[in-house]
Amino acid sequence: MKKITIFLALSFIICGNIKAQHAEGISQPGNVIILSPNMDFSKYVKQYVEDEIAIWQQKNEFEKTETYQARVNEYSRQAKADDLASNALNKLMQLYAKSINWKQCSLEKYDADNETYLLSHPSIGKIAVPVDISSAPAFMQNFDKLSYSGAEFVFANNKFNLIKLEISDNLNNKSFCFSNKQKVTYVAQNIEYNFSDIDVEVPQNVKNNYLNNSTIEEQNLSVGSDSVDTDIPINNISNLNTFALIIGNEKYTNEINVPYAINDAAIFKKYMVKSLGLPEDNIHLLKNATLGQMLGELKWITDVARVYQGEATLIIYYAGHGVPDETTKDAYLLPVDGSSEITQTAVKLDWLFAELIKYPTRQVTVLMDACFSGAARDGMLAKGRGVEIKPKENILKGNIVVLSAASGEQTAYPYIDKGHGLFTYYLLKNLQETRGNVDLGSLSDYIIKNVTQKSVVKNNKSQTPIINVSNDVQNKWRSLKLAY
Repeated sequence: MKKITIFLALSFIICGNIKAQHAEGISQPGNVIILSPNMDFSKYVKQYVEDEIAIWQQKNEFEKTETYQARVNEYSRQAKADDLASNALNKLMQLYAKSINWKQCSLEKYDADNETYLLSHPSIGKIAVPVDISSAPAFMQNFDKLSYSGAEFVFANNKFNLIKLEISDNLNNKSFCFSNKQKVTYVAQNIEYNFSDIDVEVPQNVKNNYLNNSTIEEQNLSVGSDSVDTDIPINNISNLNTFALIIGNEKYTNEINVPYAINDAAIFKKYMVKSLGLPEDNIHLLKNATLGQMLGELKWITDVARVYQGEATLIIYYAGHGVPDETTKDAYLLPVDGSSEITQTAVKLDWLFAELIKYPTRQVTVLMDACFSGAARDGMLAKGRGVEIKPKENILKGNIVVLSAASGEQTAYPYIDKGHGLFTYYLLKNLQETRGNVDLGSLSDYIIKNVTQKSVVKNNKSQTPIINVSNDVQNKWRSLKLAY
């Protein structure tokens, strides 16, 4: 691994001191990283990965062609890039955490009603820390002597965001915790005195009155990603014969975008690897897939079923637009280069299901965070349509189970607060709560119940996920697992 010197030229380093840090494998020799609060971390990681990949994919003079071709291919290249990006980001995060001078925190006035202090830091921003009212005076008195530890960050929106911090008042043997998982309210309260004039007897016989007009602002702080994105259970299992095709279509050329579809797909892949034990090579993740790419990857997973001769378990996850044929009521998955008015540019569900059962498999599970009524997460598809269409129900054959985000003429909505589709959020939430050890019956019950309830509360509209199973697995599908 290569070694360089990284200079932290941070605006918040006291007296302009520059600290030198050494990191393994973080950059090319001779490069100098100026790690500042305004650094474009994503751009740096991208450049670093590209530079390292360019070196890694070169053929060694003493490397046989067969060995080289096995080492360097499209999938190993992407896996290497993902690993390099993760390592680079983790090292930057560690350096960033070490560079924070917590003594630069300043203390705002105490909010007695919510029992909260607001701390400000030039690099971190503002954080609301719960401090019980009995400890608040000592917290303020000893503020310059407080110690800070256990800082944790998450990378989001191209910056490192504080998600946890322990603050200790060692003089009173008390500790306080900031956590973005805990909803905290801080109100900066300015009192408005708005009384009628009073008469005051003074030697000059002057009447005095006082009026102070100001505003009251409520500040709710929430930093980082939801826990389903970050607290992913890790199980020491291997499902070598389970394969997953994951598609997240978010940015469309001819239609409105699908918010959070890429994040839906990316996080679902992480659960497949960490919680369900699928090898990286067994998973193909497509982001913003064209028609050609979708057809190509569907061929890949059907080829897998063919060569495994009944020993493969298949998982297909899709987040994106679904569209109906206005005449036939057939349902389609829409690639990012497709048009909702031209079904020839989309993937017909009947054809898709037929392809998935063309060869014997142990099980096929299809999860679709999409609706097929002509509606979308943020509006309507197909210019001028204005009405929603009820697609016809697919008649399934083989050992296939299909769980869809919405039924009939309904819309599959986003869960904006969580950065996911509503259906996908509760899919991930149940995988998180059960550590991936859940049967399809319990999983579908959980998703249907929570999506149905939350959609009414958050969107004031109905969204009821539906389960569709083939006759071959009608009596046993509830006990089946996603991966085995």
